[in-house]
Amino acid sequence: MIVHNKGKYIRHFGTVRLIPGTNRLNTEDTKAFKISLSNKLNKSLVDSREIYFEERKFTNLNAPDALELIRDTYDLSVLNQFLKDEEAKGTKKRSTIIETINAQIDAIKNPDNDKIVDPNE
Repeated sequence: MIVHNKGKYIRHFGTVRLIPGTNRLNTEDTKAFKISLSNKLNKSLVDSREIYFEERKFTNLNAPDALELIRDTYDLSVLNQFLKDEEAKGTKKRSTIIETINAQIDAIKNPDNDKIVDPNE
């Protein structure tokens, strides 16, 4: 399951930790996440769309939704899985999606010099 934390804060849904941006949950975490939706605070975060979850596969998302998820994903393993899934589509590959994933991966691996923080300063 893909869960998009559009907020600025790490959120905890039971045992599941959602960092800001896109999170991919395994089967066990998906179950815990769904159980935690009975909590009123968690439900309010979902109702307000600060937390958005999608049970469809990434490749089944429409292009605008997929692009929004990509631009808000900072986990290289998630981006690489998106890329792998998209490239596996064969003739139905979406070139814009693939280009955006590759650009996001590149931006994470090779940040602009003015965006690099020196911890010694």
